[in-house]
Amino acid sequence: MDSSASDSLIGMFAELPVNQLPKQVDVLRSIQHLKLKEHCDNNWTETIKSVVFSKVADNVIEIWHSARIPTSEKKNVVKMVSNLSTKYQDLKRKATKTQTRKVDGPVESASCFNLLFDILVS
Repeated sequence: MDSSASDSLIGMFAELPVNQLPKQVDVLRSIQHLKLKEHCDNNWTETIKSVVFSKVADNVIEIWHSARIPTSEKKNVVKMVSNLSTKYQDLKRKATKTQTRKVDGPVESASCFNLLFDILVS
């Protein structure tokens, strides 16, 4: 994949936007962008995942702090990034199975990722 890679569910892979609070789709794009940047798309080990998720969490926290909004602890944000990635991978698998088997029926839409990636301290 090249630097302008994309996927049918989330669009173009990119770094997080710096001028607005990120949506879930922005976080997913950032994860994929870092995977490509680190050349680990084919070698997605638990160690590499934790490094990528930690970098994404740092970037998200930095954006929220620049907006002067208190955030959850980093370990909680990393867990949220991991959970979001798992949800995305599950949706991607379901979409692939549906296309392969040509089954009619609703598949959860990628529009579910258009929500704010909320790390506000609770």
